[in-house]
Amino acid sequence: MCSPFPTMPTIQKMLPRHQALVLKCYPRLPKNSSADNAQPNSSELAYLLYYSSTRQEKLHKVGAFLERKTQNDVAKWQSARVHVTLQILTAMLEHAEIHRPHGFAIIAPSILRIIRQIINNTNDISLIEATIATWDAFCRWQDCLALAADSEYRTLFEEVVRQYGDLAQNKPKKLAKSTQSIPEHDALRMRNVGVTAFKSLFVPGNVERGWNIQFNQSFTSVISNFRNTQHKAYIAHLNESNKQAEEEKESSRAMNGRQSIATVRTYSQGPNSEGDVDPRAAEGTAQDADKLEEEEVGLLALDCVKAVFQSDNFIQVRGGATAFTRTVAEEVRRDPSFAVEAELLFRLITTWTPVHHRFNVLVIAVDHLCRLPIETSDASMEKGSNLDVHDAFITMIHGVLSENLNFIGLSVMDVLLRLLDHIIRLATTGSRANITSARTSESMIEQLKDCIALLAVHLYYADQVRDMIAAILLRVKAYAAINRTFSLRQSARQPPTPPNATTTSSMKNGLSAGRSSPTRSARGSTSSSQSSSDEARTVAFEMITMILEYANTRANPSGAASSTNKTNNNRHLVPVGTWEGTQWLLREPSEDVRQSYKVALQTWAKYELDSSSSDPEASLDFDAEDCIGKLVEKARPVAASIRGSIGHHSHVSHPQLLMLPYTTVGGDRRLSNGTGTGNNSIGTGTDVEGERAKPRVTAKDLNDIMEGKKRVPLRVRMVEGGENGIGAVEGEGVDMKQVLATLKVASERPKREPLMSAPPY
Repeated sequence: MCSPFPTMPTIQKMLPRHQALVLKCYPRLPKNSSADNAQPNSSELAYLLYYSSTRQEKLHKVGAFLERKTQNDVAKWQSARVHVTLQILTAMLEHAEIHRPHGFAIIAPSILRIIRQIINNTNDISLIEATIATWDAFCRWQDCLALAADSEYRTLFEEVVRQYGDLAQNKPKKLAKSTQSIPEHDALRMRNVGVTAFKSLFVPGNVERGWNIQFNQSFTSVISNFRNTQHKAYIAHLNESNKQAEEEKESSRAMNGRQSIATVRTYSQGPNSEGDVDPRAAEGTAQDADKLEEEEVGLLALDCVKAVFQSDNFIQVRGGATAFTRTVAEEVRRDPSFAVEAELLFRLITTWTPVHHRFNVLVIAVDHLCRLPIETSDASMEKGSNLDVHDAFITMIHGVLSENLNFIGLSVMDVLLRLLDHIIRLATTGSRANITSARTSESMIEQLKDCIALLAVHLYYADQVRDMIAAILLRVKAYAAINRTFSLRQSARQPPTPPNATTTSSMKNGLSAGRSSPTRSARGSTSSSQSSSDEARTVAFEMITMILEYANTRANPSGAASSTNKTNNNRHLVPVGTWEGTQWLLREPSEDVRQSYKVALQTWAKYELDSSSSDPEASLDFDAEDCIGKLVEKARPVAASIRGSIGHHSHVSHPQLLMLPYTTVGGDRRLSNGTGTGNNSIGTGTDVEGERAKPRVTAKDLNDIMEGKKRVPLRVRMVEGGENGIGAVEGEGVDMKQVLATLKVASERPKREPLMSAPPY
């Protein structure tokens, strides 16, 4: 007689409860049914989720059992059962109690092992595609603290990321342990899986994720999907297609509005109905369909890169920018034509990055450029690898600086100095390389000069242009100081040489960070070293001219500023004191240096000189011994009148007054005219050319002065007469002991009033 109650199979009666509940979730499928239609039994799955959420200590056993079952099903090619297993894992991750940190940490290692088994051992691409839903849920609820704490779990996670990165790479694919490559359309499906999996890592906005080495490899694989020999500007084509798709989506959303129930397509029509089929794929051949599929992979890769950089996570943005620069260097070495794609992609990346992290992307690119080696051997120049990489990075930086982007927080001076050093490196390499590389170096130097000038367009503080010009002039003036020091040392050993004598080859630096120093012997002849230093100084003054022009005519990247507006964006004018110590360049033997110096001064006078004359450039007298000194003398009455006025806006209108020469104890502090000053004793006050030197007083000298043993070198001499019996006429110096004796000193210090212990009321 049959029992009225249903009985469990004999095998399930002997199994543990968690295994029996898992097995009940697998449906009985017909013999020839498709694996894509396999779904777990809903009621049994709901009870399994309830059991796992209320008894979370059983999650470890459930995960271990699913691992063993997946390994058995993959080995027996039971694709339908593997699909059901992945859906069970996805449902468990979506459960509100299980995806909490405690439950997630228990089930997460088992999920990673199951995904690893499927990717390594299956020959069914549909199974690899089915892992995306589980991986997406895993990334959405992942606990980064547990990932950082457990080394074994972190190693397993990085291994799965590496596997998906290998799938995303643009190269021939193989399934499992097969030795034959799969067809092109199947390889595109696997690339789609890899890119989608890497994108899932960065889509969650609430995850403070770090960046590790495996992310670098996977990001390189994603970038490789932008290779396309059929399109010269493939990224531009993808970006345009993406914009058109977004515009069509917005327009269709605006036109449709609220749809009627009768016109809405129901699920009974199926996901593969006519409306979902791309009409372009139906019209063409199989090769055309593969091209469309590859374009979809490229669009997905572009969205993946956007997800990496469109984040407030600073570590993620910095890691992505570093990985991008390394990837670009590798891709350009492999194929120099990729530089065109890299320039546009870097511009898009900088645009997508939040404004408060945007400057980091630019700084990382500049740092990578300055760390690149410059090969000079003939074999390396034939390959042109490193010069192509340099050219690609310079083009990327120039393209970003040319855009209307806000780099708030950018250290302009650091970028300026790094680019200046790189110009010197390129000039040094170009001078001793072959003709082809020299031409390439010249073109890159011109582009770097434009990059430095474009920094003046991005103004972030009032004295930025002045500081940029002062930093460049500082190196030119450092060369003059080296000359002066070396000449004084030589004059102590040898008789003085005529002014037009040939200088020593060890002083042929164009800039202070040039190719030689007074203690370093020059490589070439004297003429070649002189030529290289002249070129460096010429480049320096050409950069100053471009900075002044860009700062006044291109105050914003749109170029809407007027050339007559001298204080665009409320910046301060470049004062005349910035040019202090550069007058010696008017007597430079090189015609190119003198001409570039004059052009830079004329440009400064045109835009920055605050003069009442209609032609400020006419106030420059290059035939005078000290043309800048004459400008200072002309500015003194104006400075005195403004300092005596009560106007509150005098500092804003005349910021150059802050750097005008001021009166000291020893007389007027004149601007240097480039002549050398000696380090003589205090009593003389004269240098090698008969001019007065600045006194240098030590602590011992101060004691001698107070005791009357030494005299203070002044421009006036104190004599008897006048008030208090002392007068002043021009002379040698004064005895400070005698002067101090005439001063009246109080016999006793005045008594200080005690502080009040109570208020005066």
